[in-house]
Amino acid sequence: MSEPESQTLNGVSETSFTTLHVRAMESQRPDALIKDEKAVELVTRLGDNFDRVRRIPMSDANRLVISLRNREIDRYARDFLARQPDAVVVHIGCGLDSRFDRVDNCYSPSHRMVHNFQVTTLGHTARAHWGIWHGQEIERWGNGIRLLGEWGFFDEPEPRLHSFRWMAPIFRLLKPFRVFHFQLGKAAR
Repeated sequence: MSEPESQTLNGVSETSFTTLHVRAMESQRPDALIKDEKAVELVTRLGDNFDRVRRIPMSDANRLVISLRNREIDRYARDFLARQPDAVVVHIGCGLDSRFDRVDNCYSPSHRMVHNFQVTTLGHTARAHWGIWHGQEIERWGNGIRLLGEWGFFDEPEPRLHSFRWMAPIFRLLKPFRVFHFQLGKAAR
């Protein structure tokens, strides 16, 4: 096997390091919402190159939101693979996410890709330029698209959200950061 390729990330791709760091730190908590040993391994391998990422200011609420969102999407993937063990899950725009390692149903090939990344031009702000108010809007895009459900951070009791409960009415009214679960195409029988 050849030596992993060294790459320099910038702009939007650098934001992957922030979520990688959050998943690694969350995984080491005794009350961890997700366990991502691959994230811990990558952060450890990056060592000094990762110092600038550690210094990016991020509130406890933002770290918690990232962990909760990852946990929920992991649940969707595990549920789907439990019902359809031969299925293929395509994870678009995943960056440095290691969901494969967290939800692998053992039907997939066992090889892993590992890269060395050199971090330069950190400090970019990621912005969302598009969003929807209701998941049903996507159903109108074409036949075979069906909203199966949606999830929000305050939809279910979560002890670690207790200190942020004051935000619940805002999240229910404006529905920011919702996760929509869609079926694309006809359901398998």
